[in-house]
Amino acid sequence: GEVKFRCSCPDSASLCKHCAAALYGVGARLDAKPELLFTLRGVSNVTGPNYMAARGTVEVTRNGQLLTTMSPEKRIYRVQQNPMTEAAISPGLLGDLYVSLGEPVQGSKGAWIVRVARESDKKEMPPIILVNKDGAIGYHGSDLGTIVDRKRSVDPQLSLYIVDQRQALHFEQVFRASDLAGYLPEKELEHLGFGTVNGPDGKPFKTRAGGVMRLDDLIQMMSGEALKKLNEHGLGADYTEAERDDIAKKVGVSALKFADLSNNPIANYVFDLDRFSRFEGKTGPYLLYAAVRVKSLLKKAEAQGDKPGVILPPEEGERDLVLMLGHMPDAIASAYDELAPNRIADFAFNLAQTFSSYYSAFHMLSEPDVARRHSRLALAELVLKELELCLELLGISVP
Repeated sequence: GEVKFRCSCPDSASLCKHCAAALYGVGARLDAKPELLFTLRGVSNVTGPNYMAARGTVEVTRNGQLLTTMSPEKRIYRVQQNPMTEAAISPGLLGDLYVSLGEPVQGSKGAWIVRVARESDKKEMPPIILVNKDGAIGYHGSDLGTIVDRKRSVDPQLSLYIVDQRQALHFEQVFRASDLAGYLPEKELEHLGFGTVNGPDGKPFKTRAGGVMRLDDLIQMMSGEALKKLNEHGLGADYTEAERDDIAKKVGVSALKFADLSNNPIANYVFDLDRFSRFEGKTGPYLLYAAVRVKSLLKKAEAQGDKPGVILPPEEGERDLVLMLGHMPDAIASAYDELAPNRIADFAFNLAQTFSSYYSAFHMLSEPDVARRHSRLALAELVLKELELCLELLGISVP
């Protein structure tokens, strides 16, 4: 139906430019972005000082029926000077939502809300709050604003929100409102919730002072623990101190990334410096060690004049490794379909373990049959390529 805005100012037949400016939070800042200006019925060139308060009461009607009124005292539309919020307010989150939905209503306490509940809901689904009773734009409005801006700037096929799982309800509300308003369909908006990183007490991991742990601090902690582990295992003794520090940082970062990505995304896990930095078990350092070990094997083979050749039909006991190598495409496809990087981490760990067993059971460099020796080196080379690809997909580089 037809939506009209009318203010009570004596010099206006419909909606004066001052009330329009206050209503949409526009002004000099948006004058440079005419595409963001929403032309109200009966008003051309919405202009005026930034955030000018409405002088009169504004009435919003649909087909002659009063929907709501907005008084200047509440100054509901005076928003913070935030381009994303302004972009949201100007084209849609207030008047345009009335046009699109007809559902936003003024709550009993003066807040503007959008009802997103459905008859099929099996849980309570509260309305979203666009503007609270004090006239402030909240997180719902800001997130809808980014959807509007993103739709206009890049028109994405799929938007993934990687945010704490505890925000699941918030994003479900926002995505429903976006769908209702015709911005982006709900099926093209997905919240990838993740669990919390907890301390030994099972509570979210924090500093001793009780604050949020910074990523830089976590990296320093992991690098220090990695250097300690390198010293314990006598690794890198031939390198300079600067080189050892660089290796320790790479190992520490790999430990941190793998610990985070190898878990089910929505599962909570305990931050354990000692366990994450070990060179045994399902850890980033273990996979780096496995890859470096294969590299060393291939270098030794080259030094003695051997190189990877044609892969022969597997002998008794070699079949497990060959079959494992064939699972990588499935692991990557599964990670993509499920949006779960832990699928890649699981495969990389299983491949490293399978090759370790293979390496212990078969002669590699001392195999007397040249063709068989070169076949096994080819398998080792393929293992290295798959390990490096998996680690690269997880954001981990092999030294």
